[in-house]
Amino acid sequence: MKKTASVLLACLLSIGAMAGGFSIPEQGSKAAGLAGAFTGLANDPSAIYFNPAGISFIKGMNLTVGSTFVVPEAQYQDLKYGNQISKQKDLFFAVPQVFFTYQWEYDLTFGGGIYAPFGLGTEWEKDWSGDHLSRKIDLKNVHFGGVVSYKVMDNLSVAGTFAWSYAIAALEKQGDQIGHAGDVGLEGTGSGIHWGVSALYKPLEMLSIGMSYRAATELEITGDIEFTGDRTAASTDLKEGKGKVVLPIPSTLNVGVAVAVLPELMVTADYNWSEWSKYEKLEIENTDKNIVLSSSPRNWSNTSTYRVGAEYTGIHNLALRVGFLRDSDPVETKYSEPSLPDAARTGYTVGAGYRILDNLSVDAYLLLLYWDEKKVSDNEFTFNGYYNTYATLSGVHFTYNF
Repeated sequence: MKKTASVLLACLLSIGAMAGGFSIPEQGSKAAGLAGAFTGLANDPSAIYFNPAGISFIKGMNLTVGSTFVVPEAQYQDLKYGNQISKQKDLFFAVPQVFFTYQWEYDLTFGGGIYAPFGLGTEWEKDWSGDHLSRKIDLKNVHFGGVVSYKVMDNLSVAGTFAWSYAIAALEKQGDQIGHAGDVGLEGTGSGIHWGVSALYKPLEMLSIGMSYRAATELEITGDIEFTGDRTAASTDLKEGKGKVVLPIPSTLNVGVAVAVLPELMVTADYNWSEWSKYEKLEIENTDKNIVLSSSPRNWSNTSTYRVGAEYTGIHNLALRVGFLRDSDPVETKYSEPSLPDAARTGYTVGAGYRILDNLSVDAYLLLLYWDEKKVSDNEFTFNGYYNTYATLSGVHFTYNF
């Protein structure tokens, strides 16, 4: 069981680490239409995710409800056998979001949200060349967050945030390379506590500057190991059981500006930084015997994401949006594997918003996201080849002012 638990949880938490390819910053259609360059603008309830201090400038009581839809695609081409190409199965994910804000007296504004900023998964065909590394991984991570924002001055607000994060994960893979002839599966759950601080400053009527920081935390995931199929002689001592890993989740810092270059034209820009260097190793513990089963290096790198967007509101009741983003890669080729075929990414967005009634509006967007082709030739898992990944994201959100 020791070896099995180590390998399975290591595979599971390669996605649990939530690198760029499995983060979901598209938490509102208005922000997503601007490629997520929303930290300096933060003027709808999705600010609870992007920059909570922005809710101080949203009057009354507001509710945003909607969903992001994700269609990922990936393929792997063997480095040694160039004509051998494996494609990921067709997948579709719906990621719902709910945000609420309430502007109270004493310059206080409260907010809450239920949203899923990390998750998704990968699924390859049974018996493909990388089946021993990964066949199917599914991660669902939901945040239940609360915000208190205080308007220090008419043009300056600060906010504190708190969120409880709950994750459900499942893994399926071929087991023959860990001493088992059939398949191996794992289902696990975990939770963690998150906190953050943010600010929004408007020194001029045409200019606003935002900052949002989320502190590092730890996500503890425990899982049940299950075996299917006939065991080989080498695996007669293997038993189903439990394993645990405590995974460091890095701190993040977002800064952004929004400039009204014309009365009808707003331009936004963001810089996002994630401290992935906190992910130095993956350590697996046997909870039955309270011992460490394995410890393997990860040595990820910190990442930077650059985002720019523009919004035009010169048409009655209609807003038009475009955006661009560029994201760096935290995973060295040495540690790349098919459960997380991550690489540097480029994204292009278009979006629109329409005011249906004085107190009701709808926003929608489309994002085309492309990962750089990643050549892996020095792989720790001796699985060298080319990864090509891309995804189409879209969404629609309704906002109602009470």
